[in-house]
Amino acid sequence: MIAIDKNEIETSAEEKVLLAEEMAHLQLGATYHIEIEYNAPAHRMLRRKQEIRAKRQAIKRLLPIDTIKDYLNKSANCIYEMADELALPEDFLVYTIDYYISSNKLNCSDFELSQDDKSA
Repeated sequence: MIAIDKNEIETSAEEKVLLAEEMAHLQLGATYHIEIEYNAPAHRMLRRKQEIRAKRQAIKRLLPIDTIKDYLNKSANCIYEMADELALPEDFLVYTIDYYISSNKLNCSDFELSQDDKSA
């Protein structure tokens, strides 16, 4: 079961990412019980690992590397525009690009994106 506090979600883009991450938890078996105290260092480490695994699975589902590359080849020039067109939050897009660069699936010298302010 997936439980979501709708009061914590401001946009449909945030909801899309949250649902993808929660589905990834279920698919990966990376779940934990809310009732259990997770303050012990081993529990915090396990929870963090599960969150990272779920986030990476959500990235692969919502924004596969080929989609990023195709979009960057279409001359995207700022994170805001790209996030808007893809209907994803900017912070998720930045995290995704960082993830693909750090896993050597994307070369940052192949593109130049700015993080211009929305009002620009």
